[in-house]
Amino acid sequence: MSSPILAQQHLENGEFAAEWRGFLFVRGHSAGADSVARLCRELRQNGPEQALGLARGSFSLSLLDKRTRTSFICSDPFALVQVLAAGDQAGNDLIGLIRVLPKEDASLNRDGLAAFLRYGCYTLGNTIDRRVRALSGGEILAKPAGAHGWQRFEKA
Repeated sequence: MSSPILAQQHLENGEFAAEWRGFLFVRGHSAGADSVARLCRELRQNGPEQALGLARGSFSLSLLDKRTRTSFICSDPFALVQVLAAGDQAGNDLIGLIRVLPKEDASLNRDGLAAFLRYGCYTLGNTIDRRVRALSGGEILAKPAGAHGWQRFEKA
């Protein structure tokens, strides 16, 4: 039986499209869609650093601003639900990210592999592939329409 908390959830309106996995809330709002709607309103008023810094819980969040065609992606404050980035790709599927990258013989990251085998998760941003890193809890990646690569911001 799968948990509804781990399922991908979706919210879309005329201005934003959002997908998140995990438990996401903003203080004073119900967890889930109500909190994500609040983040969208806050994003328009105060920008990504302030808006996404309000999100709490254990989650990964992808948000598309339909007006500016800018995508945002971030994780919870402690990066418990990891978001991974490699070049102009980002998401929470490590194997999927590795598959779209060009093959490279020296891509194995021994430190990342050792951390995964020892702790069951990736530490200090390391993954099993040197080209793929895990975002910290304070990072926001933003990608305007037509841009190559992600811009990096810090949550307020």
